[in-house]
Amino acid sequence: MAAQSCEDVGSAAFADTPLSQWATQPFALWMQTCVRMQAESIRFIGHRLAKDLSAAGRLAACRTPLDALEASVGLAADATRDYLDEGQRLLAVAAGDFESVLATTL
Repeated sequence: MAAQSCEDVGSAAFADTPLSQWATQPFALWMQTCVRMQAESIRFIGHRLAKDLSAAGRLAACRTPLDALEASVGLAADATRDYLDEGQRLLAVAAGDFESVLATTL
């Protein structure tokens, strides 16, 4: 393969070379990862908002301070579990895509 000049980098001829694919593929994979992570985050936010609205109803139905305390503890544990699970899901997306980038560029 002939060496590419600086002027060729912006040309259509450069776009089909293995060098251009090597240079742009990681960026494309990174953008796909960003889209997947954003979609997952939006899904999670919707899920948590629904649970938070339900939690407000549960707290409003409490008749004694002890009832409110017990409900609060349960709600906090549920939220903590959800956020930890979501963090693991986002890390799994990022890690899987990072491995894809390494496999295609090395």
